[in-house]
Amino acid sequence: MPLDGRPVCTSLPKQLGELSGIKVILQPIGFLDNYSKPAQLEKLYLWLRDSISNADYTLISSDLLIHGGLLNLRLPLGGVSEQNNFLEIMSELRDANPKMKFACFSIIPRLLVSDQLIPDS
Repeated sequence: MPLDGRPVCTSLPKQLGELSGIKVILQPIGFLDNYSKPAQLEKLYLWLRDSISNADYTLISSDLLIHGGLLNLRLPLGGVSEQNNFLEIMSELRDANPKMKFACFSIIPRLLVSDQLIPDS
């Protein structure tokens, strides 16, 4: 699961994997974010549950599955309930696939995109 729907996070890693002989399986692009529209989290979770058994290794962006992508992480949209949901689903996936190698990653966002104005509070 990539950080977001940009080609640098989707098609480029897939191409790099193919160059090294690794088949990269990606979710449908329509499930990912589209600039200011967050990813469709429920569809991503369902796809992940259905597709994970076809892989040897899983690399998952927690930012995508909690906040809906990089831009939404900067706002941030995901709260405690989304974080708990993510941890619960990851635990379920781990229990259902004990031989699977899992890796999750998160980033520290730097700045908001210039067209995102949040008033000072």
